[in-house]
Amino acid sequence: MSSNFILKMRSDAGVLRIRVNASSVKNMTDIEEYVLKAWPQLGRLYEDYRLYYIDDSDEKCLLNDLSLEDGLTLARIRAEASGRVPILELNIEKVDDGNSATFCENADSEIGDADTLAELLEDLGYVVSSDDADALVESLGETGVDLARLREQLESEKKNKGQEELPKDPVEGLPIEKMEPGDEDARRTMVDLLTQLGFVDNRETAEDLVKRLGSSSKDINEVSRRLIDLAKEQEEERTGEATEEPLKEANDKELCVAETSDVAKQLQRLLVEKHFVRTPEGAEDLVAALVGADQDLKKVLQHFTDKMTTKDCQSVSSRGCSHRGTGRKGSSGKAPTYSS
Repeated sequence: MSSNFILKMRSDAGVLRIRVNASSVKNMTDIEEYVLKAWPQLGRLYEDYRLYYIDDSDEKCLLNDLSLEDGLTLARIRAEASGRVPILELNIEKVDDGNSATFCENADSEIGDADTLAELLEDLGYVVSSDDADALVESLGETGVDLARLREQLESEKKNKGQEELPKDPVEGLPIEKMEPGDEDARRTMVDLLTQLGFVDNRETAEDLVKRLGSSSKDINEVSRRLIDLAKEQEEERTGEATEEPLKEANDKELCVAETSDVAKQLQRLLVEKHFVRTPEGAEDLVAALVGADQDLKKVLQHFTDKMTTKDCQSVSSRGCSHRGTGRKGSSGKAPTYSS
């Protein structure tokens, strides 16, 4: 069994996820040390705070020296079932004057919603690894997304679509040593999408492209969702299935802007000329996804060109140009042709 173990701790100060050696979490003193390293301001932990974990009956259980072994065992059992690294999720709850403990803000139902949502994202093919699913859920939660509503939406989609999955290539999962709220998780997810959907030649190019777009995690997540919609319509066209009309209308509208806007065309040319995107069709699709995510193309183009003039672009201009597009059908009804 892997010696890796993840502690995922929630408090009113935020969520912190750290990867530790399993041998370093044998007793409550070990746990307390990690908690106080994360939040030194907690002070006297066991006088003002309590630690809780969720058992296999979804009940909140006090974590102490007697129950710690149960919490660790449950984490290992869940990991074996899911194929993930064992995760011990802890909620740090402040004890009020009445000696009753309450969950930190928004933490009472977040555990179940977050875990289920991560599994759905992986089952539906929206991410390429369980680590990426956890990272994306963390990022969505930090941007204020209602995880419960999103979970319900994805459960409905999974039920309606059956076992349909987006095409994906095997991509090695990225190790996460420390998880903190921020933009990095969203960027990494978009890098995975650009790579597996064939927009770019390699991850290095995708990482450089996402960095130069300069969007926030919320914006990047929205662009990623539009890329997923694009892949969905592409797969339905390939298999001859009928694309949902609202999705087709949205994609055609975005594509129309990408085809007619001067700013959109400038951005597309730049993406192709600097070899960020494999084909003109792929550049058009990516710009259409930006439109669908309500991004200001002028700001994106300006930020992109600023990056181009202030950073060394030799590594970009020397990249190969092995073109392979993504293949969304345009408003004309004709599907672009791509080489393999």
